[in-house]
Amino acid sequence: MKNLINGLQNAISEKSWIKTLIVNLLLLWGMGMAFSLPPITAAAIFCIVVCPIVLVILGNNYAIPFSGLGLVWFIYSVIIYS
Repeated sequence: MKNLINGLQNAISEKSWIKTLIVNLLLLWGMGMAFSLPPITAAAIFCIVVCPIVLVILGNNYAIPFSGLGLVWFIYSVIIYS
């Protein structure tokens, strides 16, 4: 599994435009979920799906802020909508 992750990171690191594209698509997907799904569900999907993808592809530089965003979003939705 670690070899697969390293292979993906090496393949993507050669092309920086792919990183920008992936980050923008994941953020747009997150915004789409925010407006179309219940907030708790959207935050949970963001933390379960988007954050690990960002961690594998882009590393800790982007994954930690994305995880923080997802956690704050989840806590906010639990407090406001429960």
